[in-house]
Amino acid sequence: MGSIAPTLPRTNESTPALIRKYFFMAKLLINSLYSNNWLYNNIKEALIVLFSSIENVASFDK
Repeated sequence: MGSIAPTLPRTNESTPALIRKYFFMAKLLINSLYSNNWLYNNIKEALIVLFSSIENVASFDK
């Protein structure tokens, strides 16, 4: 069976650390793109809650 592991960048970071880093960058991008629009602020808040829950799950896998 194929695995996604070979497609990940070869770094010294663990997969959960990479996940947290990419979600953090996604949150920064969302914050910068949609900081002035109330509709996108609501979407941004929902995505941040989603990302935070995924980050919390990833942090258990250290």
